[in-house]
Amino acid sequence: MYKTNFILGENKKVRVQITSSLGEDFEITNASYKLVNGSSSESTGNCTIEPGHIISTQVQPKNAGSYTLALTYTIGGETLKTNIGLIVAQ
Repeated sequence: MYKTNFILGENKKVRVQITSSLGEDFEITNASYKLVNGSSSESTGNCTIEPGHIISTQVQPKNAGSYTLALTYTIGGETLKTNIGLIVAQ
């Protein structure tokens, strides 16, 4: 899992580039996120789909600790997911 660092109080954009393992062209038609701290969901929403197969969203964790930013996106008829770890320091 990819990880990124935050300092408590930061409000940052997180961007993920999606690639095809087969080198095929594709279109991301929908993307959303859930910011999870432990077992509780802190925020949810829709992501922005940028040119170059990039999914982005802006998040601001409310507490120090470890978070998971869970991204869900649709390509063709498939729903795919990826997780990003956020480490939030005081």
